[in-house]
Amino acid sequence: MRVAAGHPPGRGPARTTRTVISSAVFALSATTGPVVLAIVADGIGGHHGGEVASQLTVDVVVAMLSAFTGREPVPHMRAAITQASRQVQRVAQENPTLEGMGSTIAVAWVLGDRLYAGIGRGQPRGIPAR
Repeated sequence: MRVAAGHPPGRGPARTTRTVISSAVFALSATTGPVVLAIVADGIGGHHGGEVASQLTVDVVVAMLSAFTGREPVPHMRAAITQASRQVQRVAQENPTLEGMGSTIAVAWVLGDRLYAGIGRGQPRGIPAR
């Protein structure tokens, strides 16, 4: 199994004035079967709040999707994205310095011969991966 995760280091691209990139990235590829999980979350709400929100979003979605053992991945992905959103809101409410934080999310999840994709709070879809 290969796994990569983390925040992109350093400064953003030359055309931006952001000094901190508040994004989190996760990628997993299993060697035992056709399973790939890739997530990109981009935080909003200031550099500190954005970092917290994007990492929390990735952590929640990875935990929930990693525990999947069923036959219907679309509702499971939908629940994972919804739970991540709720966790970010809860943490922001509990910590006034994180008020207004949030995160976008893009998820690509390959199970067998199908690609499931979810963006933000959009509806996940299953697409044949041929």
